[in-house]
Amino acid sequence: MTAEETVVPTKYWHALEDGRVQCDVCPRYCKLNEGQRGMCFVRMREDDQIVLTTYGRSSGYCVDPIEKKPLNHFLPGTPILSFGTAGCNLACKFCFGAGTLIATAEGMRRIEDLFGACEEVVDSPDGQVGFPESVEVWTRAARLAPVAKVFAHPYSGDLLSVKASCCPEIRLTPNHKLFAAHRSNRDDVRLVAAGELSTDHYLVVPKRHAGNETVRIAVEELFDGLDAGTHAARPRRVAHDQLVAALSAPATSAALGRSLGYHPAYVRKLRGQLTRGALAVKEPRPVHLQAAGERVRFFGGRGSGLPKHLELTPDLAWLLGYYCAEGYVTALSSRPNSLHLGFTSGHHESHLAERAGRLLAGIFDVRAPITKRRTTISVDCGSTSVARVFEALCGRGAKSKRVPTQLTSAPEPVIRAFLNGYFAGDGYASKTHMVAGTVSRELALGLYELGLHLDLLPTFFVHEPSPTKEIEGR
Repeated sequence: MTAEETVVPTKYWHALEDGRVQCDVCPRYCKLNEGQRGMCFVRMREDDQIVLTTYGRSSGYCVDPIEKKPLNHFLPGTPILSFGTAGCNLACKFCFGAGTLIATAEGMRRIEDLFGACEEVVDSPDGQVGFPESVEVWTRAARLAPVAKVFAHPYSGDLLSVKASCCPEIRLTPNHKLFAAHRSNRDDVRLVAAGELSTDHYLVVPKRHAGNETVRIAVEELFDGLDAGTHAARPRRVAHDQLVAALSAPATSAALGRSLGYHPAYVRKLRGQLTRGALAVKEPRPVHLQAAGERVRFFGGRGSGLPKHLELTPDLAWLLGYYCAEGYVTALSSRPNSLHLGFTSGHHESHLAERAGRLLAGIFDVRAPITKRRTTISVDCGSTSVARVFEALCGRGAKSKRVPTQLTSAPEPVIRAFLNGYFAGDGYASKTHMVAGTVSRELALGLYELGLHLDLLPTFFVHEPSPTKEIEGR
């Protein structure tokens, strides 16, 4: 349906003497000026009448028992199809903090980021409402459910910090309810206000499931989210104004070439450009992709580039995990668009370096030489396109590393391969568990999320080191 088709006139409203129009569909009786929406956000005044803006736009549907509906003994025991649109006339005063993490199908995302990604946002009497597109969250029943709305409310007051064992912190208003069970009866899961929780309660953590189908990564879409920058302009050795004056002088190309330091053939080319009005100051050129058949590469890059689609196999997942632990992407200051991908390990980890080099060559068809230095072993890849893939999927810089969102829908063997790669580079194993540390909070939360996809409950904790420490007595 088009946007115009979802807006229809309604019946239950009437005009008031003060020029406003009152909606009579619910007991709130919203009195609206032109362009205003009611408390429900979906009925509004348009052209001096009340219209419904969500006709035919279902935001959710499910099969329910008939007994849930306000009908008296109508076909008892019959299942029915329930569906509804966005819109609510309640004014709930409970909230999560803007930075609260939500378990979505694409990993943990902050509420403020979900709201910021909404293309459609409307004002409400107590804040704003955003209508997200294609966002699904995990429920306590281990199922994905679509999100119809994201709310932003002004709030002044105390926020509680709820920290369950093993889990990241949650900050919310005291009257916000959470699914919890008391120690005395752990099978009795119910909604409990945050202000009523105690250390005798267990919180319910939404379960996840690994995917069942192979994940294919669209390389062109992957690069769309990157700031590819521009190719720096290559200045001529002669200033533009000086060059124009020299080319306009009555001299031969050979003579001008000797005075300017150019080949006579190049001088003739420049004179032709000057005559056509095409001798311009060179400007920076945008970096863009070129597609050739089933492969893509950056303009000016070497080699045949990358396939348009990369299959997220266990080998690629291991390599991405190892990159999150030991990899890096760098660029020269003089050539900011020429990137270098590298991995560094100790001499006792030569088998990891060899595997990383072998996988780079096998997956991306690039050279990945291994260099032994005094204290380390490095694997180097000079392909800008490959470096961009790792940057787009996993971030760049230790504090900006992250788990690729594509992993959350990958099969279990792929998830395990990523974790094996990460722990091989930046973890250690004790008799009872595996431990990994990182300075990237986003990466740590992503690892926590992957554990939940494997039916595990990882332990998440934050260590704040002292700003100063004593080394060798100083």
